[in-house]
Amino acid sequence: MLDTGISPSAEEEAKELGLWSRFVFSQTAGRNQQRRKLSEALAALGVTTPLALLLSHSHSDHAGGVSTLPSVPVWLAAEEKALVESELEHSGGVVMPAQARAMRDRMVSLPFEAKPFANFDRSYDVFGDGSVVVVPTFGHTPGSVATFINGAGGPRFVHVGDLINLEESITRHVGKSWLMREFTDQDDAATQEQVARLVQLHEQDPSLVILPAHDRAAFVRLFGVDAALPPCVGWK
Repeated sequence: MLDTGISPSAEEEAKELGLWSRFVFSQTAGRNQQRRKLSEALAALGVTTPLALLLSHSHSDHAGGVSTLPSVPVWLAAEEKALVESELEHSGGVVMPAQARAMRDRMVSLPFEAKPFANFDRSYDVFGDGSVVVVPTFGHTPGSVATFINGAGGPRFVHVGDLINLEESITRHVGKSWLMREFTDQDDAATQEQVARLVQLHEQDPSLVILPAHDRAAFVRLFGVDAALPPCVGWK
């Protein structure tokens, strides 16, 4: 499953953060509202236990549901795993402490290989058939990733997490606002390099949908009006 959404206990969990981190949370991830419980969304898709929770990155609105599926491995880049581990030792507010604890003993590093995919130099082909391919897009966080979905007979898209906020950023060549970058991007230069890569990818393959995690209109266009159901890769 790609990302897990905001925690049902997000406001309570945020009380562990320092004053500044609580403010940033209230202005960014804390503005998200849970439309449906993760367990209900999975059940509606016929999924009981996903193979893994594949996180685009570890911010609280993407990793918030990890504690609701305690037996499922959490897949993330080694760099992101190191970030979570460092936050467990000395919380800096980048990862919600409750979610870092929930991930502590079940994080699995994505084994990227020097195998180009699309216009990326490294990749991890989950099933070895090109249907689900993860690529490193480090910048927004130290180990943020994008995931290509090439399902048979279904839509082709790449879930890019928070590299951009809106799909139109690619066609208009306009990234996130300066303020949002300051609040949320840990390496602005690296993030902008990855955004430029997405622009290049769109020019090379315009039929591929580039899907930002927070563009509801893009989700509706891709999956239909019931966008409360997230894109899922899972098994019963």
